[in-house]
Amino acid sequence: MKNIIKVDNVSKHYNKGKSHTVALDNVSFNLSKEESISIIGPSGSGKTTLLHIIGGLDNPSSGKVYIDGKLINNMSDNKLSEFRNKKIGFVFQFFNLQDYLTAEENVGLPAKMAGREEKEAKQKAEELLELVGLKY
Repeated sequence: MKNIIKVDNVSKHYNKGKSHTVALDNVSFNLSKEESISIIGPSGSGKTTLLHIIGGLDNPSSGKVYIDGKLINNMSDNKLSEFRNKKIGFVFQFFNLQDYLTAEENVGLPAKMAGREEKEAKQKAEELLELVGLKY
């Protein structure tokens, strides 16, 4: 089974003045395409930190994260932004939709930002909305 996500000894530490906080401590796991997982734990246990690191929104203090076999830790900001746009999807607890756009336009916005043609972005948005039962 090919790993789509590999997290290898990832740690995240925050230092503020004399205060030292360990958000993640040597987390390791593999996730194949056929698997799904739930990340659960009490408030402050590092769930969001882990998701931000896996999604390329934050960097670990140590350890490595691979997505589709590519090490994302060392990517430049531009390469990481491009990679996120093509390979990673986020479902945020608080959505960030543009209220002046339709659902289809909001869903198609990342494709347009990636340089895709209007028609292609619209078609992809329709497919995604249908996939989650929101086609209108």
